[in-house]
Amino acid sequence: MAVDAHKAQIKRHLSIHFGISFTKGITHTDVLNELKTLVDQNEIQTIQITEKECIVTVHDQNTKHTLLTRGINLKNRYIRMVDVEQQVTNVTNKDAPCEMSDVTICGHLSKFGDVVQGSLRRGLIKDTNIETGTRYVQLTNCIPIIPTATKFGRFSVRMFADNNRTECPYCTRTDHPSYRCTNKPSRQNQAARKCYRCNSTTHTIKDCPHSEKLCYRCGKEGHIQRDCQTDDQEMYGDYVHDIQEGRDANKNDSFTEDNNSEELIVELNKTTETVFEQTNATLPTSETVIFGASNCSRIRIEDPSINNIAVSGTTLDQIDKLVCQSDNIVNSDYVANVILSLGTNDISKHRSDTEQITANLTTCIDTLKTKYPNARIGICSILPRRGKGSSIQALNTAARSVNSFTQKLCVKSQVLKYIDLWDEFAPNKTPFRALFDLNDPSGVHISKSGIELMENIFEDFINSKCEGEYETPSKKRNRSSSSTPGSSEKQVTKMPKSC
Repeated sequence: MAVDAHKAQIKRHLSIHFGISFTKGITHTDVLNELKTLVDQNEIQTIQITEKECIVTVHDQNTKHTLLTRGINLKNRYIRMVDVEQQVTNVTNKDAPCEMSDVTICGHLSKFGDVVQGSLRRGLIKDTNIETGTRYVQLTNCIPIIPTATKFGRFSVRMFADNNRTECPYCTRTDHPSYRCTNKPSRQNQAARKCYRCNSTTHTIKDCPHSEKLCYRCGKEGHIQRDCQTDDQEMYGDYVHDIQEGRDANKNDSFTEDNNSEELIVELNKTTETVFEQTNATLPTSETVIFGASNCSRIRIEDPSINNIAVSGTTLDQIDKLVCQSDNIVNSDYVANVILSLGTNDISKHRSDTEQITANLTTCIDTLKTKYPNARIGICSILPRRGKGSSIQALNTAARSVNSFTQKLCVKSQVLKYIDLWDEFAPNKTPFRALFDLNDPSGVHISKSGIELMENIFEDFINSKCEGEYETPSKKRNRSSSSTPGSSEKQVTKMPKSC
């Protein structure tokens, strides 16, 4: 079987080299005569002279150490030798989003080599603390050729490495950067020869062999890179079709409150009623697990069958940590209800990148389905934020978009149930002030009344298992925006241990 040259790990621990640009006309005999003044001839394996350097390979480390420390004299000039391959390769990463964590960067780079712990640093503008977006990482045991372009998730980034591991795009050699390549075409010729259909520099568009637009990502005709779905299957798994459907819907019309129309709510209720009738009699379990962040951590439930696993600051991609905590409390085979109330911190972290949030959500749901096969899973909508600033409005717009995706996902599933918190906390499209902590400038945290309202909504979801139905909370409670929650809503009734 042929071995890919880019993946072949060729070890060159006994090779050293030096440049010959200032010693033109030297021969193998010249180099050998100088080497024999320092080491025995039998200890030299190879002397290789290329266009720009001379490479000497020896048989053992002692001989190599002697040549590295002492050097040689050629044509009345002292020459210092260095390792052909250094143990550490410095890699420069460009174009990665500044919001992408250092851990994520190191995780993607680990496929090219071993990341030196603590080596990652961020580029800064001189004499300031303002970042340039560039990351610098050190690798060991890396592959021979590091690509100049790759993808971190759905983001395209550029990479440049020293130690002769970056390939020139014009001649495929690694001993010089691309801007110094003698084969690099001039700017005029390159512009004149570029095809704007397939991006080739070997012909113009009139001579292009492709009759339709060509995707630069997968190389197939019929679509462009922006609409390519090649990486979607790997990123989103079984939910790729749902996500693509959401993308197509967003192209035709933006999200409005009309998305929560009567027809959609009626259809949602019919679907959930049918599912509950089918599953209610077959689930012998009685435990309930709540996964949430800071708002859920303030919920106080006396019922021992209801386990609240909430940690402040948790995001969707950290669901594994919460699941591990639940393993110490409850047997996953005896969990009948799972309530997931995460996403607010994801909005803060990813902001307008709703595709990344929905990708994390689908991964989180898969984790819960696998861990709790006998449970129905209630997915809470992301709560609105209190405030009128443009940044708050932008975050709320992103939250509504994710909620719309979540609701459509739940309608199509027999296991997932949509718990609508948005309409309860933002009647008439405006966050209800009495339900939010007015001392919180971020507008994220809810008040004591808001906590009690959330407890009641969770209680309705758990009790609906016994009743065989679950209605959207906003249809069960009608409250004007000018009134505070009633006493009946504030009172928290004891939740049932079993059904």
